[in-house]
Amino acid sequence: MPRQTLQNSLKNTTEMTRRRKIIFVVLAILGLLLLSGVAAVKLLLNDERLSAFARERVSNSLGRELKLEDLSLRFQPLPTVLIRNAELGNPSWAKEAYFLRADEVAARLNLTSLLRGQVEPVALSIKGLSVNLENSSDNRKNWQMQTPAARRNTGSSSSASLRLASLQLENVRIRYAKHAEPLRELQIGELHAHADPGLRKVRMDARILRNEVPLQLKAKFEDLSGIGREGAVSNGSMELSFRSAQLGVSGSIPISGSLRNHKLNADFDAKSAGEILRFFGIADIDLAPIKASVELEEDKNDIRASNLLFQIGELKINGNGKVHVAGSKPYYRASLAVEHLDWTQTMRDFGRPPPPPKPPGQLFRDTPLGWRAVSGLQKIKGKTELHIQRVKLRSGIELKDLKADVDANDKLLRINAFSFSMLDGRAHGSLALEGNRRTAKLNLEMNKVSLGKWLAARGHRIALSGGPMDIKASLSASGLSMKDLAESLTGPVNISVGPAKLQSKQIQQAETWLIGLAPVFSTTEADQVNLACMSAYLPFEKGHAASEPIGGIRSDASQFLASGYVDLKQQTLDLRGRVRARSGVSLGVSNIAGGDLKIAGRIGKPVIGLDPGGTPSALARIGAAIMTSGVSILATALWDAANPASDPCQITFSAHEKQRPSRQKNGINSQQTVEAN
Repeated sequence: MPRQTLQNSLKNTTEMTRRRKIIFVVLAILGLLLLSGVAAVKLLLNDERLSAFARERVSNSLGRELKLEDLSLRFQPLPTVLIRNAELGNPSWAKEAYFLRADEVAARLNLTSLLRGQVEPVALSIKGLSVNLENSSDNRKNWQMQTPAARRNTGSSSSASLRLASLQLENVRIRYAKHAEPLRELQIGELHAHADPGLRKVRMDARILRNEVPLQLKAKFEDLSGIGREGAVSNGSMELSFRSAQLGVSGSIPISGSLRNHKLNADFDAKSAGEILRFFGIADIDLAPIKASVELEEDKNDIRASNLLFQIGELKINGNGKVHVAGSKPYYRASLAVEHLDWTQTMRDFGRPPPPPKPPGQLFRDTPLGWRAVSGLQKIKGKTELHIQRVKLRSGIELKDLKADVDANDKLLRINAFSFSMLDGRAHGSLALEGNRRTAKLNLEMNKVSLGKWLAARGHRIALSGGPMDIKASLSASGLSMKDLAESLTGPVNISVGPAKLQSKQIQQAETWLIGLAPVFSTTEADQVNLACMSAYLPFEKGHAASEPIGGIRSDASQFLASGYVDLKQQTLDLRGRVRARSGVSLGVSNIAGGDLKIAGRIGKPVIGLDPGGTPSALARIGAAIMTSGVSILATALWDAANPASDPCQITFSAHEKQRPSRQKNGINSQQTVEAN
């Protein structure tokens, strides 16, 4: 090796050795200075001075009294503040003596900041923490602390930035007491949180207990350095797990007091919702399994919900919507679609028991309706477009293509327009519900709905086919139950039924007054009755409808026009009228029967007789006279054409049509009158 190269090598080695010595000396000096600083801090800040300093600082900053049994500063191996039995006082109006209390607090401090005179914890451990949250009748909150005037004026803050790298909580109890409401309590058995410097890569794991129901919480956040800053978000995820249910949220999670800029995916799956209900203090309800998912995103003061799916039992709802959060009250718009809804099964899936059977002889149940749910829905302002392809009612009747526009506000839950197909016909109308006052207003129009299929779907053992039925009604009612609503029913109902056929073998089993008249109107064989039309005008006033005439019926051979009343409160009716032949042939009904036909008694099973002096044998003679009169169908049709005013189905409405101007003056719209076909 050349001599010059060897000299350079030795020189470099000597230089490196010299640098190492300098580094060691510097580190030694820094160590001595650090130990000297720590010793100085320890001497200057003894336990008593630390306690006094802490009490004074809290009093000046928060306006609250701080009680400490013991506060000390330890350096084993890093500077740590140890606190025992600390208690922060409440404002004078609060019921509880303290706002929070901790059995033991250990705060490891940043040594460099401490030497600069700043107290900056980097790790915090709290055991036995109790927090009492209170809200007074005038909406004062005990967690809102007093702010010093100087800070209010300058807007500055003297508190050091929080750079916790570790947080551990054990045995935490949080109680919340709102004025005039039951006390609520939440317990945190354990909470462990760790973060990289600057509150990045935050990981959290907590075990929470409420109402003896455990909840496991796991969360991950990429960056919490902007926590509390308006519009701040952090990418991350949260998982909440009960024993039989899980909720997962991921995406851009808001970490400020607002919901701005967030974009989340949420999924919920519960094999049983009982634990969740108990966790929130709701009575355990036997709900069917629930699944739900949604994508949420904030956009210009709107929270948009897309790809919404909610499934409980057999009910599955899809849709989307948005919530406008600017202003004094949120406002929502939603569009929901359902393929099939079986009302009986859905109520079972929601844990609702089947309604009790109606009392014997009663048409309506007296069990309370869901007015509380209506009140809750109407308080949330918004609009919903609802489309259900098929709905099976509790009665067995199926509705198809149900569409409804639902509008909720502070006063009403209003279905501005609804429509559906039903039993070969179509119906549309509107409905307004006021939950607080338990009132309902219904406008309904039904066209060509099959009466025969309606009876069959309801389970009536009546062999009736056909009977296209038109109904127009404008009604209002109030009450807790369906029975109350019926007894208060007010408004006109117009009914018109077209041609129908029924078998006389089923007549003895009929449950309505109409079917009970069938033998009178028969001109054909005894096993079939042909009804040409039926009509009724029912002007209800508090459950009672009385009119002259009130209804009519026409068959191939005869016709009947009745006057009287129908009373839903007493559930009775009383109808009286004269049976006449449709043709020009006089049957002498008055002479045979000795009076009018009378239909009276309970609505479900009325009694048919003659008034006065009517007997079953006389009624039989009327039927026999009509059936053997020899009047042909052709002669009947010719006579009807020459005497249209004799049709009782038309008379029922034409008699009241003459009164239309007076009804309009009384606030009844002329469209509420149904013209007979």
